[in-house]
This record gives sequence, structure tokens and C-alpha cells, in this order.
Amino acid sequence: RVLAQVGVALSYHSQVRGAADIRAMAILATLPSGKWLIPTEKLLAITPDAYDPVTALTHGATLTYLPAFIRIFFATPGGYNNEAPRVQLAKLLSSDGMFTRLHGAHTNSLESWPFFAAAVLAGLHCKVDSVRLRKISTLWLILRALYIPIYAFQNKKTSGLRSLLFLWSLCLSMNLFREAASKYNREDQ
Repeated sequence: RVLAQVGVALSYHSQVRGAADIRAMAILATLPSGKWLIPTEKLLAITPDAYDPVTALTHGATLTYLPAFIRIFFATPGGYNNEAPRVQLAKLLSSDGMFTRLHGAHTNSLESWPFFAAAVLAGLHCKVDSVRLRKISTLWLILRALYIPIYAFQNKKTSGLRSLLFLWSLCLSMNLFREAASKYNREDQ
């Protein structure tokens, strides 16, 4: 319910002020202010510890390439050109259809997954609490699994929710980095 309310507020904000304002908030996720951009503890309280961190990395990689797979096999007008795929991609990206949105979801995932992977590995190395790490990994997967269909079927009313899911998944990764660094620094002293 909270996610829906925030999504509605962000959608309204993106219509009134422009989506660029919301995307610009991503820089805040990388700063210490990132821990206040997501209700992490409330979300973790309702998140199961369903996936171990290493399995979550493989599932994250799957989610990264899922939009590209769907784009290639189900959303490419005229079929996929395996002889010149990048030429075909450049031609088809000028449209504003499902193909373009799936490509955007794939590209965003390519930008998001490496931060998640590095944060999880840092968490494992610095021995962040295993249950907490499992919950953070599971929550990241949930956020990214929601992100893909919302991106693919978005409209002006739902684009803010898509941006929120991206922002929260980035905040989770950055907050996990900060948590691992804090634990590392305490043990180093």
C-alpha cells in the first residue's frame, strides 16, 4: 500500500515537474543520504529471506537479460536479425514501442546489476549478518522483477513508480555498501 501511494505521488510529481527531477534523485542514493530514500527496515521486516546472496546474484543476472530475451524473441518487428543485430537495434530504437521499452529495461538492468553484485560480494566479505543479507538480496530481486513489467507497460501515470523502483534498488545496493564498509572499519580497528 505504501509503495502504491509513493508511486502515485511520484507519478504526479513526474507529470508536473518532469521525470528528470526523479531520475536526478539517483545521485542521492550514492551519497549517505541514500539511507533515508528508502524505508529499508520496514521493507525488510516484510521481506522473506528466500534467496542466499550468491543465488540472488545469478537470479539478478537472469533479470538483467530477461528484457533482452523477450525483446529479441517476442517484440522484434519482422523477426530478429542475427546477422546484423546492432544495425537492426539502431533502426528499431527510433520507435517508441514495446521493443524500445524492453531495450530500456535491459539497459537499466545492465547499469544496476553490477552495483548490486559488488555490494553483495562486499557484504559477504565483511560478514554482514547472513539473514539480513538474504533479505536485502531478496528485496532487490523483488524490486527489479517489478521494474521490468512496469517499464515495458508504462505510461505517464506509472512512470514515476518505475523510477521509484529503480531508485530503491540502487539505494539498497548503496546502503549495503555502506553497511559492509561500516562493519569492515569496525573490525579493522
